[in-house]
Amino acid sequence: IPLLTNSFLNWFETQSWSEKNLLELGSGSSTLYFSKFFRSLTSLETNQDWYSKMLNEIPETVNLKKTDSILRSIKDENIDDYDVVLIDSAENRAKIARFLANNKFKGIIFFDNSEWYRNGIRILESVGYYEIPFFGIKPTEDWVSCTSILVRNTDLAKSFNSDWQKIPKFASYNSSNSWDLE
Repeated sequence: IPLLTNSFLNWFETQSWSEKNLLELGSGSSTLYFSKFFRSLTSLETNQDWYSKMLNEIPETVNLKKTDSILRSIKDENIDDYDVVLIDSAENRAKIARFLANNKFKGIIFFDNSEWYRNGIRILESVGYYEIPFFGIKPTEDWVSCTSILVRNTDLAKSFNSDWQKIPKFASYNSSNSWDLE
């Protein structure tokens, strides 16, 4: 289970990601989770112990890269090859946000712990991104955090598709609701 807010994960699972490529900045349980949804996943990791542990667990669709600096490593990536970037690294997130802004990244950004990194959010908003915050509890934590989605106005419709892929677990769903009939 990834350490992202439950509200974000519930929304995430309703959308279709199978034709999209994810660049994950910081690996972990999220790497294993997201590998089941995306066509491809490239994950950059700075911690040698965590990198070694993850190598034994990742599927073939994941390209896990060990790096000393995520910021330096994303400069070597063709950012246009990715539809989604997950910012969840133990590194300066404002500088990562500035890199994405300066390089005109056009995809969706998942920004974890966005309540702590408001400058990084403002940087992305300054180049046309809109923040959609998902406040909630994370697995193993007992306080409210925020995982935000940053998306450009032109991509809102395709980022929030109401043709849900599945309904989240524990959702109260009734397909024959008489109050929804005309």
